[in-house]
Amino acid sequence: MNRSSSSGVGSNATGGGMTSEWYDVEKPYGCQKTALLEARDLIREQAEELKNLRTMVRHEGHTVNPEVRAINSEVLLQMETMEAENKKLKQELASSCEREKMGRQFVLISWLGFVCVTAVIVNALK
Repeated sequence: MNRSSSSGVGSNATGGGMTSEWYDVEKPYGCQKTALLEARDLIREQAEELKNLRTMVRHEGHTVNPEVRAINSEVLLQMETMEAENKKLKQELASSCEREKMGRQFVLISWLGFVCVTAVIVNALK
């Protein structure tokens, strides 16, 4: 259903399970129309700017200075080494957290054992 009738059939207000599309009954006017036209013009301008930027990037990609390419490769190499180091540090952190957790459990179990043994000794001496 392309347009809803004036009785509201097919609109979101009735929700009669008609169609998921919803169209205004009246044409936009006033500030609504100007806002829509401005948004349309902005979208067109941004699309044109993106098109220009993409063509500029394509052209600059072919004429890039060898020094710039060397710097880019150095940066990529540094990023790879930092990512590897980051991964290694995350693994060390995980193992450190696991050791700390085991240490806490050991201390807790030791205290529980101490309390139980003390209770048994006190009870035996009565």
